[in-house]
Amino acid sequence: MEPVLRRYVKTHGYVIALASLVFGSIFLAGALTNDQLNRSVNENVFFRTRPLQQLIFSIAWVIAGLIFLLGLTCERKEAIFPFATIFLAEWSLLLVQISSLQKKVCSRRSFPRRWFFT
Repeated sequence: MEPVLRRYVKTHGYVIALASLVFGSIFLAGALTNDQLNRSVNENVFFRTRPLQQLIFSIAWVIAGLIFLLGLTCERKEAIFPFATIFLAEWSLLLVQISSLQKKVCSRRSFPRRWFFT
């Protein structure tokens, strides 16, 4: 690979790793505040915004960002796996939440659903 392209790709990797570290740390600090930890859990709220789950995922993002950053400096391809795993877990949670929201909205309609399919 050409040196210019190699630096370009590596720089984007560093930016992604540092962004996950910064935002993971921000969310981690937000999850550790007193009012967040003492908040009651509502079952209708998104899974990712509950205090304990936010703490767990924030720690996971920080760890994945550190592994990814270390893998970039050592040039190890396997360092992308933890980062990709957390990314896919977050997206799957988001898709599950969207589908449950869609089911709630569709169940509250005042007209029959069969009109759409006839």
